[in-house]
Parts: sequence; structure tokens; C-alpha cells
Amino acid sequence: MKSSSRQSSTAAEPLRRVDSLVKANKLKEALAELRSIAPAFRAKVFSEELAQFNYLEGLVLWRLGEKQQALEPARKALEFYLSRQSFEGVAKSQSLLGWIFIDLGNLKDAEEHLELAVSGFKLVEDWGQAAKALNRIAYLYSIGGKLGFANHFNDQARACAVKANDRYYELVLRCSRAVHHRLAGDWRSALAGLDEFLVESQKAGDYFSHIYGWINLGHARFLGGHWKPARKSYLKAVQISSREGLIGSLKVAYEFLAELDIAEGRFAEAEENLKKALEIGERVSPYGTIMTQCWRLMGDLRLAEKEYDRALDAYATCRSYLIKLPEKLEEGAMYRGMGICYIRKDQLSLAQASFKKTLEIFESCENDWELAKTCVEAAECGAFALAELRPKLVWSKGIFEKLEHPYWENRVQELLGHLELASNGLPLRLAHDVADRQRIVLALSETKGNISHAAGKLGISRGALHYRIKRYKLAV
Repeated sequence: MKSSSRQSSTAAEPLRRVDSLVKANKLKEALAELRSIAPAFRAKVFSEELAQFNYLEGLVLWRLGEKQQALEPARKALEFYLSRQSFEGVAKSQSLLGWIFIDLGNLKDAEEHLELAVSGFKLVEDWGQAAKALNRIAYLYSIGGKLGFANHFNDQARACAVKANDRYYELVLRCSRAVHHRLAGDWRSALAGLDEFLVESQKAGDYFSHIYGWINLGHARFLGGHWKPARKSYLKAVQISSREGLIGSLKVAYEFLAELDIAEGRFAEAEENLKKALEIGERVSPYGTIMTQCWRLMGDLRLAEKEYDRALDAYATCRSYLIKLPEKLEEGAMYRGMGICYIRKDQLSLAQASFKKTLEIFESCENDWELAKTCVEAAECGAFALAELRPKLVWSKGIFEKLEHPYWENRVQELLGHLELASNGLPLRLAHDVADRQRIVLALSETKGNISHAAGKLGISRGALHYRIKRYKLAV
């Protein structure tokens, strides 16, 4: 018995070192330690230590972004903990598998594992771990576009964090809630508390969460029209992800940076960043959320470049991923882009079908922000009859005012202001272009041709203004 006890103690000590490194968020060091002790553990029979070794290996690989590699040790950990009838071990393995399956695009298995994990953690009264599992369920619902359900589980997670007296994780949950706010277009609410979270996550050395704080901050700024600060936030996320070797976070940062590049007319930079994100995604998570988003953004990029056939090809690739992973908000945005492409190719029936699909999706998600944007996009490209659009545009204007989006308010106001022209026979798309051209000419005149000042008056970037000047063939 003494010999067995000494062997167990010898096995437990390196695991304690790894666990300490993980808690200190020193993930690369933890992985190196796991690699050094792996030969000793590979030869072991079922034991608590062998289960813990596999759990830690899966956890470290997942947090470093190696989703596929993390799956096997996580499954082994669950098997070993079940054989030892360790309720706590089973619960944490179920939770880890739930996280991994979300990133791999298997939402059905993810939900099942996470629900079992929550039940297990509550059984052993580990409220801190229950909060984390509930937060992942909230994330799962946000992927499906069900932000109301996501908020519900976020609230449950916060209640568990309070029971655990975990003030820091309460801040993490506030950062998670910011995701739901920005997906709903509520950029001001998304900003609330992020500065405090960034300070505290840096103090804690929690770079995994810290990076997502910077990404949330960047996207909230982007939605609010503050593009220069948004870029700084995204570049900060790229810098920290690269430094800490968190490749999963790095691919997400590249994706958001590409979205900003497209908005600013930096098409070459957007393509470069999307290719980086796709390369990482194909290697570590070929069926995960990043692939859907990247291909949808690649479609948006080709649309902005007026390469409509290439845009539709990219959207088709996006749709092939959506079959495996039903991300409703991404699906709606994809169909919206397809609708614009079809209009540009003079394929009205296909455009109308695409826009109708978009509206159905966002209505089912009860996402007023995306619904309002779609109404404006459909109106500007002339996809529907004026009688159908008038009440939707009036409603959209109220949404933009509520969420404080002056750029979108201006766009819908221009449409409403030129409805009479459209009703007198001028196509709505042409009416919008005429009004847009006049507005740019006036801004350039008032600023004596100063591009930066004119862009500021118009509420758009320099790149976007240069693009419109070229499109309307204006002399500067």
C-alpha cells in the first residue's frame, strides 16, 4: 500500500504543476510540461491521475485553439472519470467536450454535454464551474441567433457566479453579454463595463478572455461609427493573440479586422486578413463558426469589389458550411448579400427570393437591428415595390434612432425623402444614387475638396468616399 501511495503521489505532483500553470493562464508552459510527462502517463491503467492528465491536455489544447487535437484527450478524460465514478470529473469533462463541440460545429452534441455538465456541477455544488458551462450554453444560443435565450442563460450563469463569490467571472459574463448587445446592434450597451473588464483580465493574466474583450470593444466601436479606435482594438487583439500563441483567438481577430477593412474600402488588406483566418480555421476547426463567417465576409468583399459572380461563389461556400452549422445571423447576412448581387446582375426574382429569406430569418430571431438594415438595403437596390417598403422604412428609422446609428438613420431618411420621386416614375435605386451624389458634391464643396473633412461630414471613411467619388465620376 505504501508503494502504491508513493506512486500516486509521484504522479500527482507534475499534474499539480500543470494545473497551476493553467490557472495562471501560462498555457504554452503548461503544454510543454504535459509533453514532458506524457510518456509516464501513456503507460498507466485507468486512474484518477490518468483522467486528470487527459482532461488537462484537452483543456490546454482547446484554449490554445487546437480544437481537433483537443477532442481525443477530452473524450478519454470523460471515459476515465466515468470508470472512477467521479461526479466532479465527469462534469468538467462534459463541459470541456461541450466547448470543443461548439467550436467544431457540432451544436447538438455540444448542448447535450453542457446540459449534463451543469447538472453535475450543481449536484456537487461547484457553482463556479456551473456558471462557466451555462455561459457556453448562452454562447450556443447566440450562434443560433436566439439572443433572448442567450441572455436568459447568461443571467443564470451570473447567479451561479454570485453563489460562487467569483467577482472576476461576473466581469467575464458581462463581456459575454456585450456580444449579445452588439449582435443586436446595441453598441452603447456593449461598451458598458468593457474598460473595467480589460483592466481586470490583464491583471489576472487571462489573455484568452482579455483578447475577446478587445474584440468586443472593437466591434462596438465599429458599430458606433468610430472606425479608427475600432482598428486599434482589433490590432491589439491580433498582437496579444500572436504573442500568447492563442491561434483560435487570432483567427477571430483577423476576421473582425477584415470586416472593418471592407467598410473602409481596404479591399487588399481585407482579403489578406480573411485568407489568414481561413488558413487557421481550416487547420484547427474546419467545420467551426469561423469558416461560415469568413466565407460570408469573402462574399461581402467580392460584392464591394463589384465582382458579383465571385461573390455568389463565396456565398455558396458559406451556405455549404451553414448546412453543418446553422448560424442564423450569418445565414441572414449571407442571403442579404446574395440579394444585392442578384439585383446587380438584373435577376430580380432571385433577388426578391433572397431578401425574403433574409427577412424571414431575422424575424424568426427577433433581431430588429438586422431586420431594419435589410429593409434599407432592399429599398436602396430596388428589390421590392414602394407600397411594401414605406411602413418598413418608417419602422426601421425608429430602430436606428433607438440604437443610435446616425449613419443608418441618414440612409433611411434619404429613402423616405425620395419616395415621392420614386412614385413619380424614377426607380428607387436611381433616386437614392442621385441623392447620394448630391450630398457628396455638397460636402466636397463645403470643405473645398478636402477628402478627410468631407468624409467626416458625411459620416464615412476616406476610403468609402474615394470609392463613391470614383463611382459617380466626380472631379475633385
